[in-house]
Amino acid sequence: MVVKASQPARKNPSVGARAEAKPVVVQVSAAEARLSDYLSDEEVERDRQGMRDTMKRLDLVPNTWARAAGFRNANALYNWLSGRTRSLSLDVRERLAAVLPGETAWSIIGRKPPRARKNAVDAVMRQVPIRTAARASLWRRVYELPKRERGSILAVAMPDNDMDIAVRIDDDSINELYSAGSYALVHSLRPQDRLRNGDVVLVERRRVRAEAETVEITLRQVVVTKQGAVLRWRSLNPDFQGDVPMPWPYEGGKPFTNLQEPKFAIHKRSVYRITGVVVTVQTMARRILNG
Repeated sequence: MVVKASQPARKNPSVGARAEAKPVVVQVSAAEARLSDYLSDEEVERDRQGMRDTMKRLDLVPNTWARAAGFRNANALYNWLSGRTRSLSLDVRERLAAVLPGETAWSIIGRKPPRARKNAVDAVMRQVPIRTAARASLWRRVYELPKRERGSILAVAMPDNDMDIAVRIDDDSINELYSAGSYALVHSLRPQDRLRNGDVVLVERRRVRAEAETVEITLRQVVVTKQGAVLRWRSLNPDFQGDVPMPWPYEGGKPFTNLQEPKFAIHKRSVYRITGVVVTVQTMARRILNG
């Protein structure tokens, strides 16, 4: 524990002599040292909050902590916590963790270390296949993208984030949250999975018209109020407004209809199904072509 500057100094082996501390050593690659290059803004802020939580839990003060770790000042720490800089290098985090027994460069930001693998780069990066694209009002016969538009993207593999497909965002129907051209990394919903208020979800909307079934793929946000749950557009475009009532709690993958939707003679009401939950979004992703 690092004492606050306003309190009387106490003898504390965790900040006194670094040689006495026995930090947990985690072998990582050079790619991990620049992990923030691949993280979304939301994930970077989550890491910042993880460090704030660590500082509160251990009663740490930036200046005292930084000096105990051998730094002349706490500028790097202050700049990162305040958002002036986007990254705090792995080397800095390791030195900060070294004076806190039992802590690692990952635990001080509230995360588990990447799983050890044969290839060090694979410890933080993995390929996620591009399966489909989200675009409102585009009705197509098949869910999957044409083969020439598929492939995969490199994504950060973080513990507890099971991302199994990537979805290309092709319009501005979700532009309050994500921009067109980005890739949403999605965890496919299983029957036992349960949604939470605020989740951004992958919505499959099917309809039958003239004996042909077509499908629309969109991203919407789950909003739960006292009046019930709805799927909501999150767009600045006035063309994408209005809510779709949904059952709550929702059982993973179960189809439902919107009873407020007009029923025309030429086709039945649309059938909605939530097929996945967005884990994160990459705005500058490079598509890797399949062999």
